[in-house]
Amino acid sequence: MNLCLRTEGRKKCAEVAEQAITVLASLLTHPNHETRPYVNSSLYSILTLKSVRDKAIHQNLESRLRTLIRTETANSETKGQLEF
Repeated sequence: MNLCLRTEGRKKCAEVAEQAITVLASLLTHPNHETRPYVNSSLYSILTLKSVRDKAIHQNLESRLRTLIRTETANSETKGQLEF
């Protein structure tokens, strides 16, 4: 996550955007809820880049996040972060 906060780190993530989005999206459903704020922050940070957003759209990330928001019942903090 720390790398995603820096401009150069986001640029490096953009080079492997499809992989980064896939990994982060899969971590959103990880049973360890303690990882989710970091995953959400990383996604939020890298999605500031248009090239990454375009790949996220292509990978249907928005639909996956909306589904997760609807089904997330265990952790209201995670749900709130996803809605943001």
